[in-house]
Amino acid sequence: MSAFIRLNKQDAFIDSYVAHKSWAINSASFSEYGIEVLIAETGSSETIFNSGSSATTGTNSSQYRELVHSSIQQLYYSGVFTSALPTSSYEDYKQTTLYTSSLRSLGDRALLVTIPQNIFGNAIKPGTFAMGSNTPIQNYVSGGYINTGYFTTSSGITYNVFDNGEGALLESGSLVRVGDIIYTHGVAILTTSASIAAIETSLSSSYFNLSYQSTKDIFTHNYRCRVRESDLNFSQNPTVKSGSDGDMYGFATGSYFQPYATTVGLYNDSNQLIGVGKLGQPIPKSKFTDMTFVVKFDI
Repeated sequence: MSAFIRLNKQDAFIDSYVAHKSWAINSASFSEYGIEVLIAETGSSETIFNSGSSATTGTNSSQYRELVHSSIQQLYYSGVFTSALPTSSYEDYKQTTLYTSSLRSLGDRALLVTIPQNIFGNAIKPGTFAMGSNTPIQNYVSGGYINTGYFTTSSGITYNVFDNGEGALLESGSLVRVGDIIYTHGVAILTTSASIAAIETSLSSSYFNLSYQSTKDIFTHNYRCRVRESDLNFSQNPTVKSGSDGDMYGFATGSYFQPYATTVGLYNDSNQLIGVGKLGQPIPKSKFTDMTFVVKFDI
């Protein structure tokens, strides 16, 4: 009797779910995680870029401020002034199409915080991004309305910015729009002078924190191992064998003997063991009904 049962194609399938992980990173650890803080500025009146006259920026690598400004202008702000539809020339990565008031505006200067994809996954989860003082941003009731955050000042370490879940960055407390966030790119852009100055000041202190939730698709491989009532009604446990010849004890050969399943192994076509599923407790193998063991593992 064989202990192997060949699976059919319909017995193997993949499903997925979205997992989120919370991150809280202090500015002192930005280099460790590869987080960049960049200043973007418009260039001089010269029509051709001149590296000699362009200032640089970056916490981990050196970038030209003028080129950073041109890049975000092309990527995120090219069509928003005319409400133009995306074309092959530009894609503004609008986070919502529900409100025309959500159109972005980029001035001569901006501050970018860029997060590497390996720590934000598929995208930053909307409504979870915040940066500024390490004092948590929380919801509270004021005057019959729900406000967010404790701070409205734009200087020192008492300044927080958070996203509204629709692609806009708001100043904590006042709820004034101060920039934009591109969730799928892990990029937060501050576009107002006061917010840029406040974040620059906060960055120089040990109280500056960046927090968000990453998004990751987890794929679950499922294998349904069907066992007929007439299959596997014997034991592979060495304790049921006696003597040097490995003869089975009498109780293990009787018609009333009922083995227990403790482990399910998955083998490839070359009979190589590629996966093992351990049951939480031994399960008696039924002689009267078919059984199905489902093995799952995430990738």
